[in-house]
Amino acid sequence: MASKKEFSEEQIEKIKELRDENYSYENIAFMMGVSKTRVKKFCIDILGEVQSAKIRDYVPEVEPCSVPLPKFSNPACRGHNPKMWFTILPPNASSLQRKEAKINGDLALKICSSCDNQLECLEYGVKAEPYGIWGGTNEAERMYIRKKLNIQCAREGGLGHSLRGISRPVMQMMSRDPERVEHLFTNPIITKFISMSK
Repeated sequence: MASKKEFSEEQIEKIKELRDENYSYENIAFMMGVSKTRVKKFCIDILGEVQSAKIRDYVPEVEPCSVPLPKFSNPACRGHNPKMWFTILPPNASSLQRKEAKINGDLALKICSSCDNQLECLEYGVKAEPYGIWGGTNEAERMYIRKKLNIQCAREGGLGHSLRGISRPVMQMMSRDPERVEHLFTNPIITKFISMSK
């Protein structure tokens, strides 16, 4: 009988395929429903990957979440590259990497806007996800919603990078008084979500 911690042959092939396509450990873990640590350990110990500071693996450690991920019916993001929703750049990213991240993020936001699950996904993202794009919003927009509605993120992380063009002074002002930065957040889904949540 196989150990619970061992991957099946099908999972091993999938991991190899995704790593060849430059998927990060975190994205693979998310798609397979396992921990990032388990995927990374497998890739290093079994596949013989060398630990490095490649950008694809520059992702924050994410704690397990107490808020369960909803079962979305036919999400618009299904079948698309998860990197578009989880592009986290290191502080020294080149302008080309930043441009690519913006293009991917903008495309992800466009896909989200056509999804029937957008509000449910956004509700989960506000409650549980400090990173990535959820429900058509980025990290800064969800942080704004949390401040405005006084919601604590179950997996709050210290975001050590600029959030899609939001400067540090604006972030500090938002944490003290979200009303003063309201004009910066024009995404219609934000207004809809806030009005439904009050």
